[in-house]
Amino acid sequence: MSALRRAGEAESWAWLLDGRWHGRAALAADPAASVVELALAARAAGLVDIADPGDLTIEEIDALFAVLMPLRRSGHFTRFWATSDDAVRLMTPQGSGGGPVISALWSPAYYAMRAMGRDLHYAVPGEGYRGWHSGLCLSAALSGERLEMAYAWLNWWLDGVPGAIMARQGYYMSVVQPLRDTLTPAEWAFWYAGEPACEDLAGSDGQIVVRRGERREGGSYQDRVARIAVWSTIMPEHNYLIRRWREFLGD
Repeated sequence: MSALRRAGEAESWAWLLDGRWHGRAALAADPAASVVELALAARAAGLVDIADPGDLTIEEIDALFAVLMPLRRSGHFTRFWATSDDAVRLMTPQGSGGGPVISALWSPAYYAMRAMGRDLHYAVPGEGYRGWHSGLCLSAALSGERLEMAYAWLNWWLDGVPGAIMARQGYYMSVVQPLRDTLTPAEWAFWYAGEPACEDLAGSDGQIVVRRGERREGGSYQDRVARIAVWSTIMPEHNYLIRRWREFLGD
């Protein structure tokens, strides 16, 4: 992707729809992620008037897919990936035929490809990020020993050890402070403080994913969270959105 970027060009979600990457653009198969990103892209490109990319009306959904369907039919989007492993396979094709050069990626896929030596650029779109959050909850039916076991598991999840594993994949935890005791100072400085890496850093599988001197795109945890423009949600018109997405995938 970097070879096709124009000097001084502002980074934007609109890149996903840019003709420079015709036939080389990929998307997640999950509509909860991709539709929000495509709505941000279409709005940034001035193609659709959308008030809230996280809460599309039926009219906005139809207007968005009126833009997307011709792109799909013309071959602009080359593939759809379902998991991080799938995205890695898709973005690292074998042979000389090439593959996608632009795609939204989950961070484990990005850092897995960094460990493979791939030259990637993680954009910081001027319109802001798409944010998402996975929540854990307890069943109201739990009681007694099972309830205590569930609380013990939740407390373990937030005690810093799982958070350190997640951080080495590029993910954040909602409870941050315990990570200061489980990440090394160099890891904390890069992953959360947004400082240049003072040494090579390994991912969760032990492979080097960050080289000394590199700085995380977007900066610190606070800087990145402050740039979230929209959160992935189940929209009120989710059922209609899914029908249009299936039409888009199968067209």
